[in-house]
Amino acid sequence: MLEIILLIILTRKIGKIAKEKGLTAWKWKTANIVSWFGFELSFMLISYGYTQNLSIAMISGILGGLLGYFIVKNKIDKEPYKTDGNGEV
Repeated sequence: MLEIILLIILTRKIGKIAKEKGLTAWKWKTANIVSWFGFELSFMLISYGYTQNLSIAMISGILGGLLGYFIVKNKIDKEPYKTDGNGEV
C-alpha cells in the first residue's frame, strides 16, 4: 500500500515538472508508471530467481521501481522548456 502511495506522489511530481516545462503531462506520467512497474517486476523476478526469498524479491522490486522513477526524472530534467515564441513558457 505504501508503494502505491509513493508511486502516486512521484507521478504527480513528474506531471508537475512536465507542466512547468510546457510538456504533455500525461505522457510523462504514463512513462513513469510503465517504467516503475517494468523495473519493479524485472527486479523482483530476477532477485527471486537467484535467492528464492520473497522478502528480498519485494525489496528489490521497490528499488527497481525507484530506479524507473529516477530514469524518467533524469530524462524529463534534460528536456528544454518550451516557449511560445516570445521567450515565455
